Amino acid sequence: MIDAVLKRGGTGGYASDPEIFAGIDLLAATEGLLTEPAGGTTIAVLEKMAAAGRFDADETVVAIITGNGLKTLDDHPAKPWPAKVACERDAMISALAELKSEVSLADNARGRLAP
Repeated sequence: MIDAVLKRGGTGGYASDPEIFAGIDLLAATEGLLTEPAGGTTIAVLEKMAAAGRFDADETVVAIITGNGLKTLDDHPAKPWPAKVACERDAMISALAELKSEVSLADNARGRLAP
């Protein structure tokens, strides 16, 4: 693998476990995707490459993330996870209504009107 990358002018990187889990959290927070550690590694290494100036701010970078983080939830550092909602229409509608109500209350507390 390393030989193939080098022969084609490519580059690679590595990340520590804390950096990998930070990459997972960053992807979840910014894109709404829960990936497994391989996806977190991709994001963590891209973040390092960006900081090192390996590509310009206006360049397009494609990160392929295919793994689902649900299969590795037990491997994540302890953190509060959102409550699970039953995979049933009425439960989902109720959870969305509750979330909208919480957002509306928070917006009103900050002096903003929710739509």
